Amino acid sequence: MNFMQAFLKILLIMAVLLAFILPGYFLRKAKLVAESVLPALSNVLIYVCLPILMVKAFAVDPVKPSVDVAIEMVVVFLIALISLTAMYFLSKLAFRGMKDVKRRDVYSFVAVFSNCGFIGIPFIDMMTGGNAKAIMFVAVYNVAFNILVWTLGVYLMTQNKKDISWKHAFLNPSMIGSYIGLLFFFLPQINIFNMPAVKELQKFPVYFADMTSVLSMFIVGIRMADIPIKKLFNTFGSYCACALRLIVCPLLAVGVTLLFKVIYPVSDIVLLSVAVAAAMSPASTCVAYAETFDGDKNSAATTFILGTLLSVFTVPVFVSLLSLFLSL
Repeated sequence: MNFMQAFLKILLIMAVLLAFILPGYFLRKAKLVAESVLPALSNVLIYVCLPILMVKAFAVDPVKPSVDVAIEMVVVFLIALISLTAMYFLSKLAFRGMKDVKRRDVYSFVAVFSNCGFIGIPFIDMMTGGNAKAIMFVAVYNVAFNILVWTLGVYLMTQNKKDISWKHAFLNPSMIGSYIGLLFFFLPQINIFNMPAVKELQKFPVYFADMTSVLSMFIVGIRMADIPIKKLFNTFGSYCACALRLIVCPLLAVGVTLLFKVIYPVSDIVLLSVAVAAAMSPASTCVAYAETFDGDKNSAATTFILGTLLSVFTVPVFVSLLSLFLSL
């Protein structure tokens, strides 16, 4: 597959995923959906869809457990922790001169944290044709993401260590789904979703997992409808944050992965999975945290949406080039 073929394939995947924005946008513009529904929809997404997505990633038609696979899972986890932490310090350096502290923190948050769960897992699923190992590695990246977003992310938004909750970091809905999925993965004899006799049970996690990208983008569309279009494209700081998020962060993740390859010969699918997870649009958590911790809500919403729209073009270019480099 040449660059243009890979680019068009990935562009279509991104277009399909982001087309789910349109129903929410037009329904909100037509006043058929009220802004007041957002908390309820977000709760369904966070407390139902994402945990089940994590279960599916580890437990439905998984790869066969082995020492090599377990080692690569640990490597992906470490790469995610190291690259995201490094990105945190890089973003702090990039915005150190900004006087508006709340806006600075929002931009740094956008730069560090990607939408590796809601969009990253469905994207890698569609891109690789359901490659179980690639899906699982993005899910592992998401585990590291969840630990850091509830600790480093909270501190970044509040600048107060007292706001960090280790209980939330390890017992949030996504992590609970991860624990269940990992239990089924490492103990396949109890994995009810992969037993031939009751194969129909797979439909439960699959259907809910498939809702994740649809519902997350539907929520983005509702938020986007309440923001004047010109506000999305007239703030220089938002572009800087998006450049760090969509270009610098995935390059950093690739660099860290290549360093790990010197120590341990991880497969190319590890590199692809980490790069995809890191290249995704800004995490929607940014908007939720800005609202919860009294951050700059306007900057969070506009930068999140701007990054989401720009990712339609940056992700295909980056992933297509990487796929050619890996000959995938």
